[in-house]
Amino acid sequence: MKHSENIKKWRQQSFKKENIKLNLIVYFSMNYYAVFTNHSGLNGVPVFLDCRLWEEIPKDPMAPVDKEFPWTIHIPRFAKITLPEKLNLIVKARKISFDFYSAFNGYIVSKEFLDLIELFNRDFVSTPLEVLSNKFKIITNKEYYFIKFYEYEDVIDYENSIYTKNLSDKGEPMIIQNALSIKRWEFLSLFVDKIKKDVFPLNSAAFLSQLYCSQRFKELCEKNKIYGVNFIPIDEVAHYINSSGYLR
Repeated sequence: MKHSENIKKWRQQSFKKENIKLNLIVYFSMNYYAVFTNHSGLNGVPVFLDCRLWEEIPKDPMAPVDKEFPWTIHIPRFAKITLPEKLNLIVKARKISFDFYSAFNGYIVSKEFLDLIELFNRDFVSTPLEVLSNKFKIITNKEYYFIKFYEYEDVIDYENSIYTKNLSDKGEPMIIQNALSIKRWEFLSLFVDKIKKDVFPLNSAAFLSQLYCSQRFKELCEKNKIYGVNFIPIDEVAHYINSSGYLR
């Protein structure tokens, strides 16, 4: 296994007391990754996606949204909703060409990326997107969909993860959406042997902006030249979020 020197130093400094345990966790977790949008400024991948998601486009397509829509709210686990037959994605940009972007409590994905997801996981609802600029111009040659998962993998190994809990006024750990509410993560560990799918969201509010995947799915994405994504090993996810200023 090869890790960058920075990750090694960070791990040694932060977790000296847990060295043996963490080394075992890293060994068993290395075949799984978090899928992040690459926010480094790639062509066609906005650092910030200034957009609106409408069923019916108003006169001002970038008008402030003063209410929740059924397709933008968070779906509780196992709650399957029906999306409109089509949605309109209005983007304040000249061009988009990414294959994956977390937005509106769901994911904006290209047809190419959706096809790969469907090989391994169908626990989501989807609808096609009409993608236009805020000036009603065509800004992409890709076919896009909006998807929302209704099943999340409940595989976080809290005993071997390192984190700070959110506490209630009574000093008790808070539970949100049937999952422990975490204030800050320092190290994420998964029960790898309990993972059932090759691509999935995690049952944790802190990590719903990303998808998670196996080595097999990662390699398939790379083979199919999926664009504008970073695959971060599970043992580096918390550090990546905390240190990179990643836009969630």
